[in-house]
Amino acid sequence: MVPTPEKPLRRIWLKVRGEYVKDHKIQALLLADLLENFQRLLYELSTKKSIKKEHLTLYVETIQEGSSAIGLLPYSGFTYLDGSGPAYRIVEDQIMNYLTKITNEKELLEWLLTQHTEKEALNILKRLMKLWSDEEKEIEIGIGETPTQGKFSKFNPQKKRIVETAYETLMKKFSKEIAGAITRVSLDQHPPRFAVYTEDGRIVWGKFDPIKQPELKEKIKNNLERPVIVRGVLNEAKNEFELVENIEPLDEVPIEDLDGLSLKKPIPLKVTFEIIPEPEGKKEIKVWCLENDELNIVGCGRTLNEALERAKENLGILIEEYLTKDDEQLHESALQVKRKLKELVEV
Repeated sequence: MVPTPEKPLRRIWLKVRGEYVKDHKIQALLLADLLENFQRLLYELSTKKSIKKEHLTLYVETIQEGSSAIGLLPYSGFTYLDGSGPAYRIVEDQIMNYLTKITNEKELLEWLLTQHTEKEALNILKRLMKLWSDEEKEIEIGIGETPTQGKFSKFNPQKKRIVETAYETLMKKFSKEIAGAITRVSLDQHPPRFAVYTEDGRIVWGKFDPIKQPELKEKIKNNLERPVIVRGVLNEAKNEFELVENIEPLDEVPIEDLDGLSLKKPIPLKVTFEIIPEPEGKKEIKVWCLENDELNIVGCGRTLNEALERAKENLGILIEEYLTKDDEQLHESALQVKRKLKELVEV
């Protein structure tokens, strides 16, 4: 659309104030982060199949004072004669008139899930958390000719917790548990991070908010290089927990099945983990061991899964050695193992 005196150019504005803005200039990293998340938010809020990405793609047209105001425009071919268009409508109807005025988590989730899948809603909430005002920045969004003319709405920092709570509530539907050992920590980093050497030999990173989850810092310190269960929302592609819900010690792992045999109940195995340093700067060796002293079962390996397979092999040998022999052929300690095996294994 070409502006005329009767129809001046309407821009979409992002106005930014705070410690990242100095003398009406904005830090490049914050600007890049805001623009990326705002653009992706428009894409993800769109529900009409007739509206393509190019209809919503914005271009930085001007940066002006106030404290730092970024003027954005869609490509003119996707702007209507009245100065509106798909991008303007999403900004005004969904962001300015609804999202900046949210009052509670339940209402926000209901609104999102009537139009989007759970995963789409998660992405929208993630973008909103990045854009929302907080202690370090104040964000306003609006439509008008200049940063001082037009309609503007503020992302109220006091409402950011509503968005965060909605995100956490939805994330918990995708949560899972992984077994492993905490092998690395960076608790002084922001946000604090830790690495878990998982049951199948991967390294998975987790991070958490020390203000909202102060108990996790102590749990990590108390369980360093020890077996744990970590519960949270795992991004499999990145091998990273997007949300850590809890960390608990892992004391036992059960044998729940055995090829060709039926177990009457799971057989508990005590779990231990050790890191053995290698001489001459070579890679350290991580060793898992599983034991049941009562049945003389032992299994060790480089991963927890490998140790469990070795323990199962050991159990199979014990069954073959003891349950196929007459009592007269066994000494007293072996008889005790046989009796216990008969309580646990269908023969």
